[in-house]
Amino acid sequence: MQGFGGTPSRVCDNCRRRKIRCNREQPCDKCLEISLVCEYKDIARRKGPKGRQAPVLTSLRSKVKSDGSSTLTHDAQPINNVIAGFSPVSMVSLNDCLSSAGYDVPLLTSELYTAGPAPGPPRISSTQLQAHLHVFLTYLYPIMPVVDKDALLIDCANPEVLGPRRYALLVALSAAAHLQLNLDMPQENAGVDIPQSGQSLLKEALRTLQQFDPLEDPHVDNVLTMFFLFAAYGNLRKTHQAWHYLNQSICFAYMLKLNVESTYTALGQHEADMFRRIYWLLFITERAYALQTCRPVMLRSTIRKPSVFQSESPTMMYGFNNLILLFEKIIPDFYDWNIGDLGEPCNLSSFANIYKSVAFASPLLDEVSETSRVDFVLTQQWLQTRLWRFYMDRKDFCQAQNNSDLPTLLPAIAGKSVMACLSSVAQKSTDAHGIGAVGYFLPLSNSL
Repeated sequence: MQGFGGTPSRVCDNCRRRKIRCNREQPCDKCLEISLVCEYKDIARRKGPKGRQAPVLTSLRSKVKSDGSSTLTHDAQPINNVIAGFSPVSMVSLNDCLSSAGYDVPLLTSELYTAGPAPGPPRISSTQLQAHLHVFLTYLYPIMPVVDKDALLIDCANPEVLGPRRYALLVALSAAAHLQLNLDMPQENAGVDIPQSGQSLLKEALRTLQQFDPLEDPHVDNVLTMFFLFAAYGNLRKTHQAWHYLNQSICFAYMLKLNVESTYTALGQHEADMFRRIYWLLFITERAYALQTCRPVMLRSTIRKPSVFQSESPTMMYGFNNLILLFEKIIPDFYDWNIGDLGEPCNLSSFANIYKSVAFASPLLDEVSETSRVDFVLTQQWLQTRLWRFYMDRKDFCQAQNNSDLPTLLPAIAGKSVMACLSSVAQKSTDAHGIGAVGYFLPLSNSL
């Protein structure tokens, strides 16, 4: 229904369901903000009883069956309770994970949403996206707290109405979670190549990226999509593709000026803090991957850290900020030394200070979650081992002061610290690192 002058006389369908203010434009500002298709099709009905019996989010997250009927999912429960008992690394397949969550539809990437007309190829179903998002929020969000959980849960309910930019983000996140947690487990008598299911999600994300030009309108969704593509390729051990998409993500962050403190003054508290988390996650990731693959770094410590006490989980953000501080201790010059040949000169006297600052970093690990504790200990011991390996390879070529000598048995000491940490935490806390943890253990074993 149109009012005078062509302006809709009522709120759009999405804002009405979400019970938020709508500016009644076509499209409205709220739909534009999260890339929803803005429509004015629903017929206004009488208002019925309100209250906790029919929350809007439960309705939006309802599961669509093949016959078109709708039943409520477990989304009415707190998100961390839905699959709290899962251990994806030890499961046979993601279908077991799905059935444990209460879904009765097998989670196969070949299952596509076909209910209702859709422009172009059919998209991955709501059920699949919801299940992957649940897994991500339960296992990976504590170490990657960079998405708006509520907005993504709403988006997963109706993927067929999303714009390609938002849909690409959801699928890229699903691919990263699928591959990070090694959810493609070999099965006996399988007639297909099971590991392809994670890669199928990756291909769907890449296909969706071809439907629009992200450079026309740089958006934070592009930053996250490229980051999750990096994570997916990194877990596939495809280093060139991984480095490419990590740099794509960083480039979009530069376009949005996330590296400039003044950018955040015009944003609301929640949005500004989320953008800070994104920038610092890129900072941590770039430095870790550059050290692992002998590449240079671009990002610098140019903005303030994310808020701890004003966040939804101070213990989680305290652990996240400690990881930032750990990587800040390694100066950018070290990455240039790491790229050079063994015979090239480097200042090992300043290198000794870098090693000591990493080795003696001692945050209050009892004040963080188990997942964050495992993340910090693994990263700290891995960094020490990488620094030790760098020093041992070059000490005969570079002039070093006496205090530059490092413990000969450092890899063994680091290995004991890692094993002591892993043996003291729940399986869920170690599952978050999945097959990516292999990147931590290989330098330890090689140095030993």
